[in-house]
Amino acid sequence: VNGLGAVVLVAAYVSIRQGRIALHRQFMLVAMGLSVLFLLSYVAYHMTNDPTRYGGEGAWRTAYFLLLITHIVSAAVSFPFILF
Repeated sequence: VNGLGAVVLVAAYVSIRQGRIALHRQFMLVAMGLSVLFLLSYVAYHMTNDPTRYGGEGAWRTAYFLLLITHIVSAAVSFPFILF
């Protein structure tokens, strides 16, 4: 769903660069719908499944948690902008 959303966002960018405002608006609405679908499925999955613990060690563990923390922070920071 996120991959398809990315493709739709690229199509929206191309359409606005070409001055096709109505098409751009449609692509943006589809992208928003896909994002909502992803968010709902993500929340539903995590509400119905047990948490998965990372079992790696050493440098892989550090890299994993660094990536995870930056992902969480960027998602939290971008959320108000998405709502706006």
